[in-house]
Amino acid sequence: MDAQQYKRANANSFYVSIITVVTGIVLTLLSLITKGFDIGKAVIFASAVVSLIIIFIGNFKFYEEKTGAVLIMCGVSVFYLTLVLAGNDLAYFAFGLPILICSTLYSNVALCGTGVGIISVSFIISIITNLLTSGLQNNILVPAIATLILSFVSCIMTVSLQKNFIDEKRLLMSQTAKKTLDAGNNMADIANKITELFNASQDDLYSLQKILESQQSGMQNIATNMENTSQSIIKQAEKVQSIQEKTSTTEQDRIEMTEASESTQTVIDEGINIISELKLKSQDVSKASQITVDATQAVIDKVEEVKNIVSSIMAISTQTNLLALNASIEAARAGEAGKGFAVVANNVRELAAETNKASNEITNIINELNEDVQKAMFSIDDTVTTVDKQNAMIESVGESFNSINNNVSGMITRFSHIAEGMKSIADSTNEINDSISTLSATSQEVASLSHEGAKASDEATEKFNAFKAILVDISDQANKLREINATR
Repeated sequence: MDAQQYKRANANSFYVSIITVVTGIVLTLLSLITKGFDIGKAVIFASAVVSLIIIFIGNFKFYEEKTGAVLIMCGVSVFYLTLVLAGNDLAYFAFGLPILICSTLYSNVALCGTGVGIISVSFIISIITNLLTSGLQNNILVPAIATLILSFVSCIMTVSLQKNFIDEKRLLMSQTAKKTLDAGNNMADIANKITELFNASQDDLYSLQKILESQQSGMQNIATNMENTSQSIIKQAEKVQSIQEKTSTTEQDRIEMTEASESTQTVIDEGINIISELKLKSQDVSKASQITVDATQAVIDKVEEVKNIVSSIMAISTQTNLLALNASIEAARAGEAGKGFAVVANNVRELAAETNKASNEITNIINELNEDVQKAMFSIDDTVTTVDKQNAMIESVGESFNSINNNVSGMITRFSHIAEGMKSIADSTNEINDSISTLSATSQEVASLSHEGAKASDEATEKFNAFKAILVDISDQANKLREINATR
């Protein structure tokens, strides 16, 4: 028997032995309750503990060995021997049957004979003890002995038949194994030939695999590169399209800026003309202001002359008043003769007083006129100064307009150059766009062909790998056959 067979047999023997021992303990406990305690029952309980220890050791420590079977059978046999001898009850002889049945599980005549011997010894001792105590009056011994002998004979015959059957089966298996070995040798020869052929073709297969892998890698790289190239071309086409759009937008902006510059130049020209007219008008105002200044200065001079004349008149009037006063005095001294002269003198004096009064009024008017003329003179001076500043500003603005006009003219010239450059750029981008369109179509065709080539290479590689796997599997099976044949 092998380890697995011993494991199964020991497990079955273990369960039967445990049931046997437990049943014996239960029957002993019942006897203890009905008949009372005696030394035999104590021996049975002690034997049960020892037997259980031996049985457990045999099953759990040596469960895959013959030693386990011997310990299990010895443990249950010791309990059976103690039970039969100490129990003093013929019913306990029935416990020998499970032990005999368990011994047959191992198909071992020696082990079965050992069990039969232990049971026989215990039975003989029990019979002798029974004869000594009760004599030949107990007729139950004869059937018991007959039953026990039949059980022993049946057990030994069963084990012998099992042993013979196993030997015949082993012989048949040996013959079958010989035939299998011969077939295995033939298969090993075939496997050796397959291995030799596989080893001979392995280098060629390896070289072919490298070629296919290289071709597959190359096709994949070509497809990847063409895909990247196609993507780059698409991006370049998008950039060119963007450049065209920006060029169109820039051209439109340039046209608008040119129109705005031309409009600005027109406005500047009008401004320059207006500045020129302002300059002329300002010069006229400056001349008129100078004439006004000269006229005002002449008025001031004439006012001074009138003022001097009035002063002379006032001096003459004062002198006349004094002379009239003296004349009046002299006329009063003359009496009646001087009355007429006195009247004249008084009239002259009154006229002198009115003349003086009028002279004072003229003087006041002249003074006021002089002040107004001075104020007008100051205002005219301010106007002249303002006009001079205005002329300077007009001159500066005219120079600025001239400078702006020159810059705008330069801008318009540059815009003309830009227009020519933008036209060249538009023509170039159109040519580039046409070239990119052609290149994109070509690259897409090449990429498509590359993908088809890569696909074909992948399919060829897959088929080759499948073929190689079949050969490798055949070689592995051949090697396994060789190993199996070698182990036999």
